[in-house]
Parts: sequence; C-alpha cells; structure tokens
Amino acid sequence: MNTQSNKLLKRYDLPADIMAKWQNIVDLLADLEGMKASLILKIIEGNDVEILFTNQNKDNPYKAGEKTHVNKHLYFEPVIKHHSNLIISNALSDNRWQTNIENNKGMVSCICLPIILKNDIYFGELCVLDNKAHKYSPRNIKLINYFKELIQYQLNDVIYKTGSKTLNNELGQKSDWKATQIMHICSFCKKIENGDNHWISFEEYFAKYFDLWFSHGICPDCLEEHYGHLFNKKSNE
Repeated sequence: MNTQSNKLLKRYDLPADIMAKWQNIVDLLADLEGMKASLILKIIEGNDVEILFTNQNKDNPYKAGEKTHVNKHLYFEPVIKHHSNLIISNALSDNRWQTNIENNKGMVSCICLPIILKNDIYFGELCVLDNKAHKYSPRNIKLINYFKELIQYQLNDVIYKTGSKTLNNELGQKSDWKATQIMHICSFCKKIENGDNHWISFEEYFAKYFDLWFSHGICPDCLEEHYGHLFNKKSNE
C-alpha cells in the first residue's frame, strides 16, 4: 500500500468550505462522544505527522498545526504501520500501552481510523481520545467511521479537481508537449514505461506524475459492442 500523501493536500490547499466542515466534524465528535480530543492528522513524510484540525476545547492537549514524529509509543503508530483501526478502551489495563500513557498526553482510551484515498494512498487518521476509559459500542465506532468515510470522499473530490487543474496548467505551459514528449505504452495491456524498463498502469502513471485520477464507466460504443446482445434479446422478447 502506498503511504505517500498527496503533495497538493496541504491544509491551506483545502477549500474553505471543506476546512469549515472538518472543523465541525472534530468539534461534533468530541461533543457527541464526550471525549477530550478529536483530531484529523496528516502524514507528512515517513512517520512524521501534522494535526490539521482538532476540537476547540480548552482541555484538549492537542493543537492544530502541531507536528510530531510517530514512534512505537504513540497510539498513531500502529494505524500508520498497518493501515488498520486502533481501538483502546483502557490503556491502564493494556500490557502494550499502560506504560505509554504519558507519551500520549495522558490519554487512556482512543479510536483511531486510517484515512485512505484512491490508489491506496495513506493520508492520515481520524482519532478521538480521552483521559478516562471508555467501553466503545458498535454505535460509537460506526459513527466515527461514517465521518472518516465522509472525509475520504471529500479528499478524493479535492484531488480529482485539483489534479485536473494541475494537468491542464502543466500542458498549457508546454505548448509543444505533444510533439516533444513520447511515452512508451504497451500495445496490448496499455501499461506505460516508467523508466528502467519498469511498467505501470495508465491510471497509476497519471496519478503519480500529474495527480490526475480516473473513474471507470462504459462509453456508448463499448456498451453496444459488449452488451448490445442483451438489450437486443430483451427487446425481441
């Protein structure tokens, strides 16, 4: 799984309406779940993360813009390493975490969910944390997961729109792009040579070099060619 966050998605690159919605999400989650902290963090490079948004609560020990290097003592680490959910009801009774509470700013319970974008790009995490134990119900987890999926959807939309604009600007600045740039593409599978005889898919190539993302559908011609017999059969009946 690719752990590289999209270089376009810095906090100030997010549209104002998305930023407002994300702030509302962390405020709402902290309030609804009765937690000290709710935050959206983004991987910067390697295991370095930045907190993009956190709830506006004077008792919240986390601050927006705060950056830290994630190590094995932090709750964020297994989510980054394994790209899976982390749920801790009570770190005081957890052999792995009971000696690391101080490293996690006194938080003894948490739910941390990975934010993963299209093409398996790992963006960061949505986390809620508290300084007391919590017995999380399926409802708690479902609610937080809902907001995580909403964030993923909004991020993918931003990537698509920003990536398309970037590609247009790139081609606009190179009026001779079509004449001077030749890509080696396989005649059969349509993979593109990425250098050193390394071949990657068409979609992966444009996502990597132009931040352009694709969704798949069926054009009218292919629909007729591959599925026309089904429609013709139905009309005959």
